[in-house]
Parts: sequence; C-alpha cells; structure tokens
Amino acid sequence: MAELKRISNLISHRLAIGVISALFTATAFGWLLGEVFPPDFQRELEKYNADWGGFFVKLSILLRLYDPFHSFWYTSVLLLFFIVLLLCIVTRAKLFIKRSLIVTPPNDRELVLRGNEKRVVEWLDPSGTGDGKDPLVHFTRKHENIGTMDDESLAGLTRDVTGVFRGRKYKVVSESRPGLVLFRAVSGRWRFIGNLVFHAGLLLITAGGMIGSLMGDSAFFQGGRGEIIPLPGSGEFLRVDEFRIIMGRDGMVSDYISTLSIIDSTGAVIKAGEIEVNKPMKHGPVNIYQSSYSIGEGFTWVDIEYRAGGSNISRNLRLRPGEKALLSDSVWSIIPGRFFPDFRMGSRGPYSASATMTNPAVMVHIVSSADTVSGYLFLRYPQFNTKFGNEILLSAKDIEPEYLTGLEVSVNPGTGAMLAGMFLSAAGLILLYAMNFRIISGFLDRERLVISMGKMKMAVSARSEMRTIERQIRERVVRLIGDVTDK
Repeated sequence: MAELKRISNLISHRLAIGVISALFTATAFGWLLGEVFPPDFQRELEKYNADWGGFFVKLSILLRLYDPFHSFWYTSVLLLFFIVLLLCIVTRAKLFIKRSLIVTPPNDRELVLRGNEKRVVEWLDPSGTGDGKDPLVHFTRKHENIGTMDDESLAGLTRDVTGVFRGRKYKVVSESRPGLVLFRAVSGRWRFIGNLVFHAGLLLITAGGMIGSLMGDSAFFQGGRGEIIPLPGSGEFLRVDEFRIIMGRDGMVSDYISTLSIIDSTGAVIKAGEIEVNKPMKHGPVNIYQSSYSIGEGFTWVDIEYRAGGSNISRNLRLRPGEKALLSDSVWSIIPGRFFPDFRMGSRGPYSASATMTNPAVMVHIVSSADTVSGYLFLRYPQFNTKFGNEILLSAKDIEPEYLTGLEVSVNPGTGAMLAGMFLSAAGLILLYAMNFRIISGFLDRERLVISMGKMKMAVSARSEMRTIERQIRERVVRLIGDVTDK
C-alpha cells in the first residue's frame, strides 16, 4: 500500500498532461511525415540519394521516417503513455470502486454544516413560510421544552426524509444516535466505474497500438495490370488484374476500383475480389486498402497528327506502345517511345517531375531505311515540339495515360485489442456522462433538519436539485405533523 501511495504521488496531473502532449505531438509529426515522404521512397532509394543526399536518406531509414507509426521512437512514446495510464488505473482503481460501491454516513454535524449548498427545515415552521401549522399542539403533551421532538417522532421523520431521497434514486445510509440521526444520500455512483472502464479501454487501445507498432507492418505499392507483389508474413503474392477509374457526369473522378487476386508461389488463385476506397480486402492478418491512384510512365494510346512530304493535308494516327506505323506519302515510319506525365530536362536527361499530367510529353522515333531520328512531342505546349525538318510535321493531339493503382498493404496484429478498447471506452463514456454524481449529507435532531451538498461542477443543477428535495421534504413533514395535529 505504501508503494502504491508513493507511485500515486508521482503520477501527477502535470505528468499525465505532459505524456499526453508528447503522444499527440508524435502522432501529429508522424501524420505530417506520412504526407511529406513519397510512397515510393523505399523502392527508389537510388533516386532519392541523388536528389536529397545520402545523409538525409540514411537518417530517414534509421528513424524510419517514411513509416513513422512503426518506428522505435513512436513505439517508445506509446509505451510511456501505456505505463503512466496503467499506473494511474492501478493507484486509483480501489478509490473508484470504493466510491461506487460504498456509502458511509457523515461522522458529525460539523461536516454537514460545512457543505457548499445547504438547506434547513425547522420543526417549528416546516412549511418554511412563517405561517405553517404550529406543531406545539402535538409536542406539548410529551415535552416540557416546546419546539423539540422525541426519538420516536424523530425516527418517523427520518423514514419520511430518507424516503424522499430513495424516491429520487439515491442510495441512503444513516446512523442513529440519541436525539440525532446522521445520513448521507448518493446518486450517480456508477460514474466512477465508468471512469475506470473508460481508462481501461484507453489502456487496451494503447496496447493494441504498441502491438501493431512493434509487430505490424505496412507498405505502399503502385502498379498497373499484371503487377505482382509479395504479401508480408506469408509466401503468397498479390496480383493486380485490373484497375479502372469511374468518372462522374461532371467529368470528375467519382471512384477508382482495383480487381485483385491473391496467388500462391505456383500462380494458383487463392482469393480474388475488388476493392475501393473504404472497402478493403482482408486476407488473414493482411488488410489491403485502395489508397490512391496515379499516372505512370506508360500510356495506352497516343493520337498523332502529321503532315509529310510538304503536303498541306493533315493525317491522324493512333499509336500504341511499341507499335510501328508508316507515315503516308513518305518513306518514314514512326514508333512511340517513353511517356513523361510531367516532362522535365535535368542534368541526367529527361525525367517526369511528378505523377500528374502537368506537362505530358511522348518520345517518338522517326525511322527510315537509312536513319533514325528521335524527339519529343508535347501535348499542351506544342511550340516546344522537336522539329524533324520540313518533310515531317508532327504534333500530339491526345494521350491516354496508364493509370496505376495505389495500394496500402498492412498487417496489424493489435487490431483486436484496439477494437475491444474502443468498445470499453464507449461503454465507460456512457456511464461517465449519463450518471450525474451527487452526494448529499444531512442530519436530523430534535429541532431541525439540515442537508448540504458538496461542491459540484454543475452548480446551477445542484441548486435546483436541492430546492426540489427541500420542497418534497417540507411537504412530507407538514403532512405528518398536520395529520397528528388534526387528531
């Protein structure tokens, strides 16, 4: 017990707030890193070594900045939060359970009189109006000192007073002494159990997060039809069978869907299906999400307009990758080459700066029996087209790029613990906010009744409750005294 008390003193609100702030900061930083780091970082290390520098790439790998939620530093913050939360629960669980299950009467009147919200009912004027029925007719025969009450009458009034509290769903305990009854009424006691359940749920969620961070894995994959990637933790593979984009009536993308197959090492299909945003595929511990789509450095077809041999007549060709076509009225043929969604020319040659159709261009090869000439055709900026001489005038009119599906493949063995924790937390919150905890202390002696409520967060609600209880008690006391007086 002494050890628990020392630990409880260490686990202060300031420490808890500091650890929560650290977890929030780490989570926000991890989310930001997820937005900053490109999905192909792991697959294109050579490219990023050249663009970003070797030191930054090595640091990113060491700290796992490209996948922060599976890094050692994020797991460490989760572990610290888990330990603090566990110690908070262990050191306070007994108190929470005790306050939920055990109600004891106050020790003396002074504790009652120190309450924040007090109400007093005097037997000389139980109606509280100054003109209530005079109880002296009832008490004069039994007492030399008028205005006081004997033990039998006091016991009867105690039953009526506690009956008011029980009728309002309070648990009431009392202690009788000569000429004095001390009592305490409590409602909403299960709020403390709700607090305990809520924090236990948070503990499970954190445990699930740690398990997922330590033992889980996630990877982002982009690919087109026919691409195959290994599934983590198994000897099976994921194959992209088809990817299609669905356009809305306004011309905007309304959905994108991947048709996938899970295959074994021999190529036999184990499972197949479609996934789309918010509709993943689950295979054992592996979850496959439709994350995004992008434009690859490939195309389905390109439409070319050309004039050959000095002719003023334009002709059109639709070319597909690797396809060779003869330019009419000339000895030249054309073969489409590499496609650049966002063409840039760098020190190492041409490259695509992004996976968007910002500056689409296609390389073409003009071939004759004697020579081959290569150049670039720009879809949006034809003024920069390669000039192939007066004999051949070429321009690109339209390009259908190859769309790549973006898939997130993840394994999270902590999912079960996290779901159970969410359920517990929700149940705890229901108890926590559905139960309005109130504790009212009071005493009855030969002259009066005093009830008082401790300091409550909702002071207006507390005052209203006390007024209602006082009114109901006065009605019962007046009725009791009146009934006896009328006899």
